[in-house]
Amino acid sequence: MPPLPDGAEIVGTATVGRPVRIDGLVLPGSRLEPAADPGRKAALSVRIVAVAPHGDRLRYDLEATGWEGGDHDLREVLVRADGTTTDDLPSLLIRTETSLPAGSPRVSVPALEPPRQLGGYGQTICILGLAWLVGLAVLLRLRRSASGSPRPSAAPRTPADELAFLVAKARAGTLGDGEGAAIERLVYEAWRQRLGLERTEPRQLVAGLRKEPAAAAALERLEGWLHAPGGLLAPADLGAFVAGLLPPHRSTGGRDP
Repeated sequence: MPPLPDGAEIVGTATVGRPVRIDGLVLPGSRLEPAADPGRKAALSVRIVAVAPHGDRLRYDLEATGWEGGDHDLREVLVRADGTTTDDLPSLLIRTETSLPAGSPRVSVPALEPPRQLGGYGQTICILGLAWLVGLAVLLRLRRSASGSPRPSAAPRTPADELAFLVAKARAGTLGDGEGAAIERLVYEAWRQRLGLERTEPRQLVAGLRKEPAAAAALERLEGWLHAPGGLLAPADLGAFVAGLLPPHRSTGGRDP
């Protein structure tokens, strides 16, 4: 091969008819594209695989194929898409080697495919990202709808329910601080409402309740149970015990703690 011209650089080497890939070739100026070759007579053909910005330049991935042996300059097969000159391009050579004897028929040139659009990879990433965001928005909306849907309200608990629950806790030895006083309040409140003593002051309430035989018996039973060690009831007596603390004709249902 003859010596290279000044400033020339070999960027790819291949045999005749076999393409060589050149990736990441950064060139100045506006976008380049393959020059028209209607008769397919050029010794070199080039296909631009991809183009991407690179600062104030463009980065190209190329595929070049030499159809005759020798060094072929890419500048001869590239033109500017906007029609401006390519004089600012460096001399980039494709060295094509051949083992065919001189005068052998020239290898035929296939039709070239158009290059991918500028930013094709980035466009694909944007589309995938947008689809992911849309799916996330739909999922969050469904979760908000599910959390905001009305839930069936539980049936209100009666004083008998509360009392039975607390008595069962006391019997199991798991009564918390202040829950013993809560038992007393429930019993006193139930009798206060039953006897129409809502307006009675607390200091006079106890005396008023003890004047009623049924209320007095319930209060004595409660105090004896709360303050007498070992006075807790067997499990089968829970319903009857709670019924005996409350005014007649009240529900005695309960639940275990």
